Amino acid sequence: MKTGAKLTLVLTGVATLILGGWWVYQLSWKGGDYLIMKVREEQLTFINISPSRGMINSLSVLGSVDLWIPNGMGYYPATKLQLILEQENNQPDLGKMVAFYNFGLWPVSIISGGNWQSNRWLWENLGPLGWLRFRLQVDDWLQKKETILGKLSLEKENLEEKIPRDMAENEVIEKNIRLTVVNASGKNGFGNMIADRLGWWGVMVTAVDTRDEEDGGCKINYNSEIEAEKETSQKLAKILSCSTHGVSGGGMEVVLGKGIEEMIKYSETYVRTF
Repeated sequence: MKTGAKLTLVLTGVATLILGGWWVYQLSWKGGDYLIMKVREEQLTFINISPSRGMINSLSVLGSVDLWIPNGMGYYPATKLQLILEQENNQPDLGKMVAFYNFGLWPVSIISGGNWQSNRWLWENLGPLGWLRFRLQVDDWLQKKETILGKLSLEKENLEEKIPRDMAENEVIEKNIRLTVVNASGKNGFGNMIADRLGWWGVMVTAVDTRDEEDGGCKINYNSEIEAEKETSQKLAKILSCSTHGVSGGGMEVVLGKGIEEMIKYSETYVRTF
């Protein structure tokens, strides 16, 4: 083989290794908080793998506890959630919406069976490097389990303490984002409910204001000069189906128009004080 051909072969091999390594890295868990929502007939469980906390925190919700299912379905016991998600498979994010509107959480993965700690599951979901990272560190992490036994309305104070402390994404919390929630939906209580969930999610809600009704859905205004606000806005936009608008100066705000309230049907089905 000629020298030039050998050199080409070597360079091709090196390029392939580099591209392969980059591809594996992109597909693998980078070590941030990884939230799993495990839906079983007997209970709902959230598992947060949190290297920054040095912990794996689990929060279980007994099957008898009622959950609010957005988009017009109302309240159902947690025992029914697995069946609902199977029947409503045309709404791929419904499970994540249930997690957010009840607990202020947005899971990365939703599973209904199997062992999330198995090598196969970890490899498929965390990627090769993520699997290796998990296996190398897991023995050094504390594991903590807690259970919600009764009505969520009676557990609100506990949830306000436990979720931001143990389950919320640390990368969101560490940005120390402050924002205002503006209720422009025309529905009483909607702004406060969303503000509670955002607080559990990891931001600090400094005020809940009310404006005249706006026909649009949800929009997020953020200071375009602050990168942390931009990054948080992009994450939150996916959760609330919001548009984002960078402005020069001013504080961050989430404006809730009629569209988002009508989409999740808050006033039609969210009839309990929670």
